Amino acid sequence: MVAVEIFSIENEVFRLYLLYSSVVLFKMIFLSFYTFHVRTKHGAFISEEDYCKDFPRDEMKALMKNEDVERVRRCHRNDLENILPFLVFGLLYSATNPSVFAATITFRTFTIARFLHSFAYLLPLPRPWRGVAFAAGFLVILYMGVQILFTVL
Repeated sequence: MVAVEIFSIENEVFRLYLLYSSVVLFKMIFLSFYTFHVRTKHGAFISEEDYCKDFPRDEMKALMKNEDVERVRRCHRNDLENILPFLVFGLLYSATNPSVFAATITFRTFTIARFLHSFAYLLPLPRPWRGVAFAAGFLVILYMGVQILFTVL
């Protein structure tokens, strides 16, 4: 049997990491464009140079703090705060040689949790949906961190 490099496309766990990391990164990038869309829709620009001729300057200043825009921004920021640790821990977790089954459940759970969190934030869904989705993703990151520590200690 030939040994497979840990960070090789032949390693099924690493392939799973690449797949799910790409999916959550695309979701995060989509939120950037969605933020732009919502800003444009409401004329809620954050800088003077972003002024659009369709909105008078005095209206622009009044619309700078738009709740719809702020909701999307908070959702995007939450992605940044959670997806970046997932990318690092997921890569390190992949190096611990977990089973394909465990890695699939781990990466898939995080990805689904992040999508559910965004839907719950943007729709907005009533309690406890956003909190449950956040907790599921957070527990996945915590699980990977603990697995990494157990492997190296």
